[in-house]
Amino acid sequence: MVLLIVGSLATAAMVLAYAMEHRSPRFIAMLAVASAVGAGYGFAIEAWPFGALESVWTVVATQRYLQVRQRSPAMSESDQPLACDMNAMNDDQRATHEQLSATLHGALQVEPLPDGFAFQFPLEDGIYLRLAEWVSLERLCCPFLRFDLRMVAEENLVELRMTGQEGVRDFLREELGLAS
Repeated sequence: MVLLIVGSLATAAMVLAYAMEHRSPRFIAMLAVASAVGAGYGFAIEAWPFGALESVWTVVATQRYLQVRQRSPAMSESDQPLACDMNAMNDDQRATHEQLSATLHGALQVEPLPDGFAFQFPLEDGIYLRLAEWVSLERLCCPFLRFDLRMVAEENLVELRMTGQEGVRDFLREELGLAS
């Protein structure tokens, strides 16, 4: 029974990691580990072809992880380039992002901050969710940005702060067409 549970969890983890591997190298590492556990499970129940196949997946995922890590080593926030990755979103995500970007133009006030901008929106139906969805997409292509989305109920406002390392404020000003 324990082996069945381990095998089921390993398989579920492999499927999840495979589906999410484009989001982070951590998911590729998770795929390698889950495949190794799956291989152990296959050999333990004497399903040799399954164990061998999972061993191959372990090697493939490990090599892929090492290649990805070599291409993009961990950077501190100050080392990250201020450049958007236009390939980070698929076509559907990009279309949704473009639609939601119009929401930013509904800001009541845009306040410059030392390291970015604060946008204030009227607290109306759906605004928080639209902004949250926009942030979830924007962070895919602009990982160097920090986002803080909060509801200020006593002022009937939703505030979105976009901040980051040195240069982010100028970057946002240019990208979003904000006045100086």
